[in-house]
Amino acid sequence: MINSNIKFLIVITLIACTGAVSSDIYAPSIPEISNCLNVSIMHVQSSMVIFMIGLAFSQLIYGPFADIYGRKKPLILGTIIFIIGNILAIFANDILILNISRLIQGLGAGASASLWRSMFRDRYSSSDMAKYGGYLTIAMTFVMPAAPLVGGYLQEIFNWQASFIFMIIYAIISILLAVLLLDESHKTKDIHKFSVINIFKNYSILITNRIFIGYTLCSFFSFGALFSWFVIGPVIIIHHLGHNPSLFGWFALICAGGPIFLGGYLNGKFIKTYGSKNLLKLGWSLMFIAGTLLLSGFYIFGVNLFAIFIPMALFNLGVCFIFPNSFAQAFAPFGHMAGTASALYGCLQITGAVVIGAVASYVPNNTQVPLAIIMTMSPALSYLIYKILKLHRS
Repeated sequence: MINSNIKFLIVITLIACTGAVSSDIYAPSIPEISNCLNVSIMHVQSSMVIFMIGLAFSQLIYGPFADIYGRKKPLILGTIIFIIGNILAIFANDILILNISRLIQGLGAGASASLWRSMFRDRYSSSDMAKYGGYLTIAMTFVMPAAPLVGGYLQEIFNWQASFIFMIIYAIISILLAVLLLDESHKTKDIHKFSVINIFKNYSILITNRIFIGYTLCSFFSFGALFSWFVIGPVIIIHHLGHNPSLFGWFALICAGGPIFLGGYLNGKFIKTYGSKNLLKLGWSLMFIAGTLLLSGFYIFGVNLFAIFIPMALFNLGVCFIFPNSFAQAFAPFGHMAGTASALYGCLQITGAVVIGAVASYVPNNTQVPLAIIMTMSPALSYLIYKILKLHRS
């Protein structure tokens, strides 16, 4: 059906952003949810981590099934589960019900988080994955960073439940477009090949592969640091600085939109000239500088928007070189089991958000210092893995 890269990227972007939008859209509502449910802000922050747990580990199921039954059926099933979780969240009147609903949402969103990579791998070769992955990053500029802005206005105009209603509408539109416009990209599916032993065998191949696990761990740390911003940022800007939720949304969009657009464009333009590995090093350098600026900015200017804006913009520019290139390098040898590879890659990437986000939710976050430390350590650890596993020689 689709014979245009542009149309394909639009639909894939909507699918790919389901988990990220659902995770971030209610970030501006964290203080209000804390008041309504009469719990601490830390408990509400933890609900974001619970969502990520469901999002991460459900992919380990969707991926192998996508290799057996095709991409569309697991995607439809996951979307239905995701919608059920959002409906439950609308009626949550205590933190336990909210956490259960967030877990169900994550279990459903795992389908879109995993399968968009499989569909991407089905369509493109390694070099094209890095190229169009950069362009996909540009498209995501107008979806992911806008989530807190949309959530901020929904909070101010309606209430915190409105964000979950929005996600139900978003999910319905995404799955309809996928069903109507996307062909089944996995042509060699065979329902008679299901075997738990083979699934574990494929996972063991991936886990023990130096290239796959190395680049996946690089993505683990980068995504965890990025997610920490959505855990700590709203508390600093809304709760401690006293700004309204929509301002946080605009702040998140502006400091991400331009840099991500630029980074995605530059990555797609220079990938064939400089190669993925050089662009990865550039990304890590920018991220490390951003973390250093954020830390020094606190001691020079204190806690204010200016001291946070420039480092976050630079950090967002840096991660644009990490995600498409680590993804392309990790997936290159595994086109024959792209669903399983996508599942494990997505699981480990989002586990980075779970682990690092959990740490971020429990540290004192009335200043940007914890975030600065996370942003500095993330690229340093990624580069260390890159050198220890000798990925530069692969």
